[in-house]
Amino acid sequence: MQNCSLADLQAEKQCKHVVYEIGLKQNSPEKAEEYLKQAEQMGHTLAAFELGMRFLSGANPSKEDALVYLCKASSNGIPEASIEVGKIYEFQGEHELAKQYYKKAYHQGDPRAMQLFRMSSIIFVFVACDLFTYQERSNRQKIVNSNCSNKLANTSCPVSLL
Repeated sequence: MQNCSLADLQAEKQCKHVVYEIGLKQNSPEKAEEYLKQAEQMGHTLAAFELGMRFLSGANPSKEDALVYLCKASSNGIPEASIEVGKIYEFQGEHELAKQYYKKAYHQGDPRAMQLFRMSSIIFVFVACDLFTYQERSNRQKIVNSNCSNKLANTSCPVSLL
């Protein structure tokens, strides 16, 4: 970790840790975002995570922007970011991608991620089975309707069935 002083920031604003801390202390969301983006561009990995979380829950939430920064933080080894990316993908119904990020978070050192991975697998199985059952029912109904129509067309029925 690099040692930073307030003088470094005042002189050149080159110290990513101080820029990050200033970003966290801003009352204005716009100013906070400006400082955090600067810290992230300087290589501060927590700044990317903080930006991602702010894009998820801010005044103007944006999952697309959140994913950009959370994926950067995940790539830089922050397991909480990997979990959040997994949750976003889970919510979007992309269970396989969610599982990949939960697994990544587990390997990055977050034991909670294994439980999320297992839950994602269970949800994926239920969704897949439900979809299969729905398609199977739909196909079965088409066959039944087709057979009934053919049988009704070949019989003379004095009573209208409609």
